[in-house]
Amino acid sequence: MSARTNNLPENQLVQTVAGMREDVDTIKTAQRIGALNLQTCLNQSANASDKTVAIASAATATITITFTSAVQQNAIAALAFKIYAGSLSNEVHPDMTSSTQWPSPAVTLMPPSSSSPYVTIWTMKLFGIYGSTTTFLLKFAVQSTDAGSITAV
Repeated sequence: MSARTNNLPENQLVQTVAGMREDVDTIKTAQRIGALNLQTCLNQSANASDKTVAIASAATATITITFTSAVQQNAIAALAFKIYAGSLSNEVHPDMTSSTQWPSPAVTLMPPSSSSPYVTIWTMKLFGIYGSTTTFLLKFAVQSTDAGSITAV
């Protein structure tokens, strides 16, 4: 292109976008960890269940799940859980059982704390099933970018 056509607004835009694309590719290439290279650990206890809670009809119970990473500050962490009603042979899930057995858990991730950068905390609120007191057994697992330990109280 000639100097005159390079100065046309549409050509300047094309050159600007091409330059930005080149900058993005350079940054992506320089990254130490890309999305495809992210390594994670599945953290869970050896116990069959981590927490047992009895919930009366129309009552609620709140459980605090804490994951403490071993090495990384502010590790990426995702909580997974299984809920059993009465015994470990009766896993309940809204897609697997009748809705009358499912305790409708509401899980909330607490904001990170600069005073505890190795700790990730969730709260889980369970709702009692109408009709009778039910004992639930819960098993927790945390998929994280670091190994660590899980406690539930």
